[in-house]
Amino acid sequence: MLYQCRRDVGRPSATAGSSTPTIEEILTDGRPTQEGGGFRAGSASARYRRSATERDGFGIIPVVPDFAGAGRRHLDDAKKLNDDDRLPNADHLAGLAAECSLKAILIRGFGVAVGTDGRPTGHAMHGHDLWVKSRIHVRGRFGSQFFNLLKRSPFNNWGVDQRYDDGAAITALIVDAHLLAADSVTKMLHQLETTGRLP
Repeated sequence: MLYQCRRDVGRPSATAGSSTPTIEEILTDGRPTQEGGGFRAGSASARYRRSATERDGFGIIPVVPDFAGAGRRHLDDAKKLNDDDRLPNADHLAGLAAECSLKAILIRGFGVAVGTDGRPTGHAMHGHDLWVKSRIHVRGRFGSQFFNLLKRSPFNNWGVDQRYDDGAAITALIVDAHLLAADSVTKMLHQLETTGRLP
């Protein structure tokens, strides 16, 4: 499960019987956090996290993924960063925009199952790998714009780990190609949302 910050840790819940866990519940009851990682109850890491959270007045609440909204937001930011000539971050967000929009299409357009974490099962991947795997869902749609979009992955030179790079290898041509692909898949998602059909 994904979590984000909550301000009301240590304060009475506004909603009686709320199932939203407090930081204390997450870090002291010995349960693992997301994907098996986490802290033993009473461990130094748990104590540090707990004290920092209590000091800052933050707690954590579950996050339900909104792939469509995230895709649009990442694409908008990628375009703005590209306009400012901030190519590495523009490229990174272009890849994430395409990923989010593609996952939204898989869920809404092809009925791909969603796990308890809100993510499409069997598609815990990024960039090129997700693009290639998505082709298995276009059976019966050969010749469609969506099929043609997926025929060749524009993200074979993109990786989610590039966020750690110095960005020197990211050129304007690379960013333009990734932005074009992200824009295309996001527009197809919009058409699916408004008409119920993929082009």
